[in-house]
Parts: sequence; structure tokens; C-alpha cells
Amino acid sequence: MSASRRLLKFLSKSRFEPLEIHRAVDSKRRLPQTFDPDFPLLMRLYSFPAYREMLGANWLNWHDHLEMILPVAGGGRFRSGDQVVDFVPGDLLLVDNLKMHGMIELNGDHRSLVIYFLPEFVYGVGSCGCDAAFLAPFWERSDEALPVLRGTDPLAGRVHGALMKLAAAYFGTEPVEDKQSTCKLQLLETLYWLRRHFELQGSVSATYAQQRRRVQRLRRLFDFLNENYAQKIRLGEAASMVGMSETRFKGFFKKATGTTFAQHVIHLRLGRASQLLRDTELSMAEIAYETGFCDQSHFDNRFKESFRISPKEYRTRQRRSNAAV
Repeated sequence: MSASRRLLKFLSKSRFEPLEIHRAVDSKRRLPQTFDPDFPLLMRLYSFPAYREMLGANWLNWHDHLEMILPVAGGGRFRSGDQVVDFVPGDLLLVDNLKMHGMIELNGDHRSLVIYFLPEFVYGVGSCGCDAAFLAPFWERSDEALPVLRGTDPLAGRVHGALMKLAAAYFGTEPVEDKQSTCKLQLLETLYWLRRHFELQGSVSATYAQQRRRVQRLRRLFDFLNENYAQKIRLGEAASMVGMSETRFKGFFKKATGTTFAQHVIHLRLGRASQLLRDTELSMAEIAYETGFCDQSHFDNRFKESFRISPKEYRTRQRRSNAAV
């Protein structure tokens, strides 16, 4: 049996939860997700019982994270940005962060495996430069390359094999540490073979050297932010620090990190805040001050917006988890 058939058979036996995207998106068409700050990867098995009401504008959404969709049953057509892709079970759809996307046609009883993860889970400031290549299928595809790996493509078996191990670990009963390590390994293997697929198509180049040059250009700024993330730094000041105009800096920074400068600073602050919530007895107001938020309310709102859980709830959950070990 092929890797694709094994994967689809394995997933088809699982329990799928119904999703009505038109009820889940906010007023700006953003689809939020709740990520664990320490393990920003989510996998969901979705069915779409109300898909006829969800097609077109009711389904279009965007988000800050990256996404992969593997149809398990039912075909259709998918839009990502300006590109439209026909798909069948076994195809793997890729969704760049911030792109408006959604189904424009579905056939039959549609079910999908959906994988969400934050870019920094794979590559971020402080990562090895070579890690950038794992995200090349999302950020470095040519404009002509459709965001899909067909189930019949030469490297589909490799990707499906890694996805099979990823799904088995994620939905399995291994201890948390083993589960997370296995999931990270299999996600990276999936992304590696996806990159190789797009390289074989000639639609993405080896991006290691190019991305390393970008990061090196921003190294002085990254070092400053890592030490001074709580300070207020304006876009113009950041651009000046690396010798660029504001306009060029905005595009260059997004290309190097996958996020905007403002979002990057917020992520740094929230990362430090989550550490203080886990490891100290500081109050919420003290943590807000230590990490550069103007007040506790602003800190609470930003934390909830990113992780869909309050700082207080996060601290309580972490303490319960530690007590259970």
C-alpha cells in the first residue's frame, strides 16, 4: 500500500470535529488560534457539515500563522491570495501567513487534516540560518508555482510518510516531552521534502545563503532587541540602525522573519512574559512593566490575542502541569 493510501486510511478512522468557519472568524476575517507559547503547533481533523453556507466570502479568512491542509475525503477548489487550486484527497495545500484564503467549491462529504504552526516554531531570530530553508515552500515560491503538492507528485510519498508519523505522534498517547520532540522532527521532515519538491519544479531556489545574508544584515538590530525589547523603539529608529529607509526596511524585515517589525517586538515581549509567568512569582502588573507593555490591561489583551488564554490562566495551567509531573 502506498504512503498516501496508508495516511488517508489512518486518518479516515479518526474522529473529525465539525467546523463552521463563518462563525469562527472575527469582524476583520481573521481566524484566531490558541497556541501553546512553548509548542506553537496545532493539528485538527475537521468536517464541514455546513459547507454550502461557508463557500466564497463566508469562508475567506486570514491569520498570522502558517497552515497546511490535507483533504482526506471530498475534492474541490481552493483560493489562496490570487491563486486557485483544484484538489482531491491526498493533495497537500499550503497557506502563507496573512494571505486571504478559503474554499470556493467543495464536492461530497469533505473532511481534512489541518496543521497550524507559527513560523518561529521552525525558524526565528536566534535560529541557525539553514533553518530558513524549511519555510521556503511558503515564502520563496515563485509567483507561478501553485501552493500544492499533488498526491501523485514524485516526492508525495516522502511527505505523506512524514505526515503519517506526525499525526500518529500528535494524536497518540506518548508523554508530552516525547510527543513534542517527535512532532517537531516530523514537521521538519515534512517541510524538508516539500522544499525539495518545489526545488525540483524549479519554483524555489536553495534559500539558505540568501536568508543568511538577510539575517546578518539585521543582526545588530536583533541583538539590540534581545537586550532591550521592553524599550520603545520606533520603526524609523530600527531602520536607521541597519542603514535602510523605512519603506525598504519593512519589506526586508518581513522577508527575513516572516512577520512585521511590530509583531516581532510583541512576540519577543510575550515570549519573555510567558517565561516570567512560569518561573517567577511576579504579579501581572510587574510582568507587564518588565516586558514593555504600557499597563496590565494592554498586556492581558495582547496575551489573549496571541494565545487565546489570559496570562493568569496560563500561569495556573503551567503550575498544574508541573505539579502533575
